[in-house]
Amino acid sequence: MYCKICNQPVDEPGIEVKDFSVSKEKFQIKHCDHCLNYYTSNAPKEHEIGRYYESEEYVSHNDTKEGLIHKLYHAVRNYSLKQKLKLVGQIQTGKNILDYGCGTGAFLKVCKDHNYNTLGIEPNRVAVATAAKKGIKCEEPNYLKEIQNQSIDTITLWHVLEHIHKLDYTLEQFDRILTENGTLIIAVPNINSYDSKYYKRHWAALDVPRHLYHFTPNGIEKVLKTKGFRLTKTIGMKFDSFYVSMLSEKYLDKYPKPLQLARAFIVGLKSNLKAGKTNYSSNIYVFKKA
Repeated sequence: MYCKICNQPVDEPGIEVKDFSVSKEKFQIKHCDHCLNYYTSNAPKEHEIGRYYESEEYVSHNDTKEGLIHKLYHAVRNYSLKQKLKLVGQIQTGKNILDYGCGTGAFLKVCKDHNYNTLGIEPNRVAVATAAKKGIKCEEPNYLKEIQNQSIDTITLWHVLEHIHKLDYTLEQFDRILTENGTLIIAVPNINSYDSKYYKRHWAALDVPRHLYHFTPNGIEKVLKTKGFRLTKTIGMKFDSFYVSMLSEKYLDKYPKPLQLARAFIVGLKSNLKAGKTNYSSNIYVFKKA
């Protein structure tokens, strides 16, 4: 067995995790001592995984606001979009931005409204249709090879890197199309966080089999370094611990709903308080070309 991130041999036994949100099937997660990350060892192939996204519960591919969790997700998202735009503006002056895995185009709409030249990459056709209604141009992942060398100032991936089957190829393309002073911004869940360790197999951010990889702070830095990028900044996503804990309590399903919300708040707060500088439920990593 070889690690799906670094292709080094892995001997450790995995842990079994259930797909709570769509298929209810079980998958194996294994740890790699070489790249310091985890991966879903028996995830479906790229041409097979589409059906695991076919659910109204998958909020990044639709704009539904049905149910308390979705309402809270959108309320937090509206604030987060402005913070993401502010982050880009602080780090990069160039106006050509590519959002890889742009979903329904919410982030790019905010960018476009602030005079950025936007391009989205998104494989899900339903999400692309929703983005198009917002005036956002989206292309399929294969379009990456059509983009000119050093023509993009900023590439963003908001909870997307963990979904990409062709990881090596995609990172190499990012290196090619980014300008010399280009910025790569990656947000991913952190499997080393307190809420991950608390909920274990029920941690919602495992999200098997859609999440092919489960990164640690040291691990993602190590992987990106081999692809020509240097880490310049790590930022904790403090809202994620609460949202993920709410979903995790739902999957755990041990307590009445009001108690689930109270427990999720406590676990989310603990996770943030114990995070230090880099162990938040999710982190944003800012990379520059090495």
